[in-house]
This record gives sequence, C-alpha cells and structure tokens, in this order.
Amino acid sequence: MADAEEKTMSSPVLFSVVFYTCCSSVMLVANKVALHYNPVPAFVFCAQVACTVGYIFVLRAGGFSEVDTFDWPRVKVFLPYTVSFVLVLYSNGRAIQHSNVETVIVFRAGTPIIVSALDYFLLGREMPSMRSIGALIGMGVSVVGYALCDSEFALNGIGAYGWVTLYVLSVVFETTYGKKLCQGVKFNAPVWGQVMYCNSLGLLPLIGVGFISGEHKYLEAKGANIGTPALTSLFLSCIVGVGIAWAVWNCRNQVSATTFTLIGVVCKLISVMLNVAIWDKHASAAGIAWLFVCLLCSSAYRQAPLRADKDAAPKGSVEEGTKDRAEMAEVVGQEEEEDSLIEQSMTAKKSTANQ
Repeated sequence: MADAEEKTMSSPVLFSVVFYTCCSSVMLVANKVALHYNPVPAFVFCAQVACTVGYIFVLRAGGFSEVDTFDWPRVKVFLPYTVSFVLVLYSNGRAIQHSNVETVIVFRAGTPIIVSALDYFLLGREMPSMRSIGALIGMGVSVVGYALCDSEFALNGIGAYGWVTLYVLSVVFETTYGKKLCQGVKFNAPVWGQVMYCNSLGLLPLIGVGFISGEHKYLEAKGANIGTPALTSLFLSCIVGVGIAWAVWNCRNQVSATTFTLIGVVCKLISVMLNVAIWDKHASAAGIAWLFVCLLCSSAYRQAPLRADKDAAPKGSVEEGTKDRAEMAEVVGQEEEEDSLIEQSMTAKKSTANQ
C-alpha cells in the first residue's frame, strides 16, 4: 500500500495533476468570457483546435517532439473518440451559454457515478469501497440539491438542462473510451501524438457543426466582435486550450478514468472562485453551498484497485483475446509435441520390426 501511495504521489503524476488542474480551472471561465463576446461556440472552439494543431506542427518541424504521422489503423480507432470530442466541445459551449458556470460544474460532478461503473466493466478495476460508494451517493444528492436551488430549473424544469445533460453523457464516453485508447494505441510521442490525432480529426467535424447550427448566419448578420476584450479573451482561451490539450492526455495516461474525472471536478473549485470574482453571472449562495458539498464528497472518493490479472480483462476485450490466443497456442503446441512423440515411437517400432 505504501509503495502504491508513493507511486501515486511521484513527481510526474503530481505535475500532471497540478498542470491539468490549473489549465482546466481557467479554461471554463475563459470560454465563458469568450462566448460572452462571440456567442458562436463551434467557431470559437475551432480557433482553439486550430491553434493546438498549429503548435504541434511547429514542434514537429523544429524537431522538439517526434509527433506521429497518420495511419488508417490508428485513425479508425480514434474516430469514435473524435465524435465524442466534438460533442463535448460543442455541448459544453452551449451549456455555458444557456447556464451559469456552477451548473456545468455540478452536473459534471455526477459523471464519476457512471464512470466508476464503466471503470469496473471496461477497464479492469474492482467495485468502489463502501466509503467511495458513500461519496458517490453524496455527489448524487448534491446534484439534486443544487437543481432544487436553481432558478432556471424552477422556471423551465428538466428542460433547462438539455445541453448540460448531453455534455455529461459525452464526457462519460470520452473519458472511458479515451482511457482505452491510452491503453491500446501506441505512439512514438504518447501525449502529443494523441493530441494531434484528436484535434486534427475533430477540426473539420467541428466546422461542420458550426455551419449546421447556423453560426455562420449569425456572423454574416452581426459580424464577429473584434474589440480588445473580445480578442483578448479569445487569445487567452486559445493559449489555455493548447495547454489543456496536452494536460488532458498527459494526466489521462497517469491515472484511472474515474480519478481523471474526479480531478476535473475538484479543480473546478478555482473556476467557481474566478467566476464569482469577475461578474454576477453565477449561482445563488445555496447553489454554491451544494456545489461545495459535492466537491467535498468527491475528495472523499478513492479509486478502486485493479482486479487480479485473470479478471482484469473484460470479456471480449483485446487483452482477453490475446490471453485466449496464447492459451490456445499453448494447447496446440502441446498437442503437436504429443503427436511428434507418438510418431517417433511408431517409427522406432517399425525400425525394430524391420531389423
């Protein structure tokens, strides 16, 4: 146990968690401000994704990172993740537009409840302990308590949370499937390679979403806001976007899917403080209190350990298939060896008879 804790608190893991926390905390508020000046989330996120891809090309051209080239086997694996990546970005932007930051945070806080189950069925971990189950129940109660204090919920009912719900479901799929990508797809540059695939493949679909949702018509009618505050907020969001693109995959490679989700929830505490500090577009005091309860519950959660090797690979997974093939090969090898011995014995008998 001591060795595991020491490994968990090693410098690379600690740095990845801290860096991701800083980027994620600023990102949500930066997006809120950028979308306040230009309410076209698909095109705002296109600018961030394009900056990230451009930065990676500079790294590769300068020889600073051995970023992988594209090949169909890896592209094929990344396509489902690309869909969820685009959905997460767009639904997050719409949720920020139609709700306050605290609503997005508290709903995302419910994702560990789902991800912990997927962690067990898909990623080879045990079920959470009783303490962790209690923490997950506390998170669920906090989400309900927040909703009851939310004026938008009182006014529009569950319909007020349409975009937030889509965002949560997309995050769950992205987090779980993203972890499986880290385990199953090999890159020369494990972090930047994943970032390159994710952002490059997601850029064109994101542009398509912008046109389908009619954002180009808004820009044609009203034009883009190019004032100093608007450009500054967009530039800041692009810079932080490059940082979080690396931080997401680096942190995801270091921790389990559930822990990764919980880190994303806990770091939003800084987002709440920033959001309250810069303007009055935030939740009520009671809603923020429920949000703090949710974050306290998340801090009490402990990730479940990996199951034994014989149970770790879910049924039908690549790992299980590899294990089955190895066992089959071993059986076939034994049968071939037995056949060889029988043949040698029969040859020896024939030789003796001929003599």
